[in-house]
Amino acid sequence: MKNRRLATAGLGLVTALTLMVTGCGEKDGTDTGNQAGAGTTSQAADKDPAAELAAAALELGKTSMRTEMKMGTVMTVTGVADGPSKTAEFTSTITNEGRKVKVDLKVIGDDTYTRMDAGGEAVPGMDGKTWRHASRSSDPNTAAAGDPTAYARLMETSADVQKVGDNDFKGTIDFTKAAEKGLGGIDKKQVNALGAQMKAVPFTATVDGEGRLTRLTMTMPAMAGQPPQPMDVRYSDFGVKVDVQKPPAGQIQS
Repeated sequence: MKNRRLATAGLGLVTALTLMVTGCGEKDGTDTGNQAGAGTTSQAADKDPAAELAAAALELGKTSMRTEMKMGTVMTVTGVADGPSKTAEFTSTITNEGRKVKVDLKVIGDDTYTRMDAGGEAVPGMDGKTWRHASRSSDPNTAAAGDPTAYARLMETSADVQKVGDNDFKGTIDFTKAAEKGLGGIDKKQVNALGAQMKAVPFTATVDGEGRLTRLTMTMPAMAGQPPQPMDVRYSDFGVKVDVQKPPAGQIQS
């Protein structure tokens, strides 16, 4: 049962965090990109570390890449994303007490398809074969999928962002404020349930010589009976070919 609680209580927040920084293209016609980009001109970035970091996150939406995330010993996520075509494909594995929950995610434009294998548990809809379809424009749980501005807009809730080297940054993020503002698809109830520890989550970030975000690290607070977990997200292989196929119609449920 602990495995199931981890999958349900922790997966939503972790998945949202992963999607926030995939850089898979804008989710719709809203002005989030304009809001995030308003202070990210090269001149502003030269003077403001937060603006420079936000600009580096936005760069991810302009290309394709490989993404890898590790969250302690609890979760790994690997996949590819393509900003211009608004497509992405990821596989997540959650491990607890020797059991594994596997989640596959496909993003194709406004559509997301999720398939979960509950590690042998007889849980409806978690048979590892059925894909759940949702629309990013109507489902808040998948709203951040494919939105390259989501992480950049989290900088609205950051504090004391500092540049600590030629390409390295550090600061804190207030996820409670992010949830209040509806940034990045963060679930307000999940964040509030974790309390004050979500108000100042330290992070570090690295950009490359092309001004693209290449690494993000932070330690996520204890959740779902698990101790605090270090999270490490890396972006690489920029320009990689991404070809995401829609699941067979007979395997999709809405």
